[in-house]
Amino acid sequence: MIFLMFIILFSLHYPHIVQALGITLSTDQCFMVTEFFEADTLSGMLCTQGKFSEELVKPIILQAASAFGYMHNLNMTHGDIKLGNLLYSKAGVLKVIDFGLAKKFRPGTLMRYRGGTKPFMSPEILQKKNYDGPAADVWALGVVLHTLLRKKHPFKKKALQVSNKIDGFIMIIIILI
Repeated sequence: MIFLMFIILFSLHYPHIVQALGITLSTDQCFMVTEFFEADTLSGMLCTQGKFSEELVKPIILQAASAFGYMHNLNMTHGDIKLGNLLYSKAGVLKVIDFGLAKKFRPGTLMRYRGGTKPFMSPEILQKKNYDGPAADVWALGVVLHTLLRKKHPFKKKALQVSNKIDGFIMIIIILI
């Protein structure tokens, strides 16, 4: 499963998806290095600035939708779309990160894998039913859209409490083998 994530990420070359640069192996660890991208997670931005205006949300959702559309055209799903996996820079550029739950799919075939972040999961996944992978990604992006505009999850009454701030980084994933 870990190597599937590497294969998927290294096969993706798109302006709104973080670019994998390399892997380094040691005797008991595997390090993946991605491009440097100075940005904040959408959850961090929501925490610091509150609700987003429609004007700000529009380019964010368009860029994210184009990245996921690119993946879906390659028969891949992200599987964990949420505020913390979307980075947005001061220059107005969005990048998708964290492909740990990304999967390949066969068009017309329902998926069975259960994973992701509950508040962003589609009803089918929550009900442990087989599901359409791209449709589940679209559902999650819709939850992101609502959350950015309202600062609360569409199915919860309380305002969202977030504190996932990243100012700038080189993403290195350390995986114990």
